[in-house]
Amino acid sequence: PDAPIFGNQSADEMRIGAAQAIREIGLPPVGADKRKYDLEVYASIVERLDNFFLWRQDHWALEKVELEKQVQEWNDALEQYCDEEDIHGDEREQVIRLNEATPFAPCANPACSKVETKIKEFKNCSACRTVAYCSVDCQKKHWKVHKRGCVKR
Repeated sequence: PDAPIFGNQSADEMRIGAAQAIREIGLPPVGADKRKYDLEVYASIVERLDNFFLWRQDHWALEKVELEKQVQEWNDALEQYCDEEDIHGDEREQVIRLNEATPFAPCANPACSKVETKIKEFKNCSACRTVAYCSVDCQKKHWKVHKRGCVKR
């Protein structure tokens, strides 16, 4: 069995608890991740992950190697879900399109719709390094909002 990692909860207990909460409560909108995930598919993917994490498209703080690893693990679990649920053809393509992980993050300015075309293309905030912007202009426009939570690292 897994060693406790959060209080008395093992990694398996945390993964199962998170999946249950997603099914019952949903996912709170966080940051610039504007996607509408299928909560049943999302929870089912979380249950299949070896190393528990919640996927978000606004993954600016992840290092490139960790990001690529999480994208691969998430998408492998998604494929496994489709196989186990016997989802094929057009339905499978739609499930994958709606729930797949991508290494390309959106601009942290919610008013901007740009998304990276290369991994880690956007520049992180030089202070907190937890958000990234497509341009200096977008960063300046979002500063009034971002500065409230920006903590220098």
